[in-house]
Amino acid sequence: MNNRDLWVDYSKAIGIVLVVYGHVAHGICKAGLPVDMKSYLLIDSVIYAFHIPLFFFLSGLYFFRSLEKYGSVGLLVNKIDAIIYPYLVWSILQGSVEVVFSKLTHHPVTFSDVFSSMLWGTKTHLWFLYALFFIFFLAILLYRKRSKPYCFIVLSIACVVFVHQDYLPKTIFLKYIFSYFVFFALGVFCKEFRNIIEAHLYRWTILSFVFFLSYQYIYHNILHLTYTDIGIPLLVLSVISILFIISFSSLICRKPSKIILLIGSNSMTIYLMHVLSYSGARIVLCNLFKIRNFSVHVVVGTLAGVIAPLVAVYLFRLLRINFLYIMPRLLSAEVFYKKISHAKLP
Repeated sequence: MNNRDLWVDYSKAIGIVLVVYGHVAHGICKAGLPVDMKSYLLIDSVIYAFHIPLFFFLSGLYFFRSLEKYGSVGLLVNKIDAIIYPYLVWSILQGSVEVVFSKLTHHPVTFSDVFSSMLWGTKTHLWFLYALFFIFFLAILLYRKRSKPYCFIVLSIACVVFVHQDYLPKTIFLKYIFSYFVFFALGVFCKEFRNIIEAHLYRWTILSFVFFLSYQYIYHNILHLTYTDIGIPLLVLSVISILFIISFSSLICRKPSKIILLIGSNSMTIYLMHVLSYSGARIVLCNLFKIRNFSVHVVVGTLAGVIAPLVAVYLFRLLRINFLYIMPRLLSAEVFYKKISHAKLP
């Protein structure tokens, strides 16, 4: 990744830390620990209005580059390796751990629950991978043209669908498309927007920060809405928040931090492993140290959710057991596709 793309890892680092925090806070609340509900719900809504949309936006930014590199079928096959494989592996792995330790977490889980939820992408946080794959699939079908007008039309339709999704068919698969394709399409349309931001970076960062704070206040305290209230105000809030994150990331990445880049470049593996990490930390704090303080659980849980996966990745690479998050070459759909493609050549 060149210097002009460091901001992407910075954005991913910010996004993944917010994801971990959000899941840690949800876990604390579900565990019945004492929580200041007013502050918890406000912070939860502020974060959930944009942190997942941010990742779909970043995926859309590089869609055409990937499409040009792999081709339509090749890109879909690549995503089977990069998305579907870790989704299946970690759904089974995490589900198995939940079954074994379900008595300690007070949420009984069976293997039937694990495998049935895998089919519909409803297994806790792993739904994101399920949704991302099908959004890529839809994008490959839709983006037959690369012109700005055509991309704008797709984005406009996605905006209309997002705003009116409550009136559309309600299935898990369609819900993911209706809720998040608009941010992917925004990334596709704005693939060169970062250059505009870079030309006036300080101005964009300050302006987007002001808009971010102002509209978050208006949205939550004047309109009294939350991230679950689907409509134009939520779409505007998400876009403003994403704009602030990419502007801020572009600014602070001018003096690169190895730690932030490490977190950002490993955001996928952190996403896959963090639930087991913070859940383990919460169980230890509660059962071993008898600590029930919300702040302690948030800090320790978030640190565990970010650091433990990084340590695990290092050990996996050292021991050469990358199959937990990288498709083995022997099973690789991409390798198989390349062999077939070459075999067809005269």
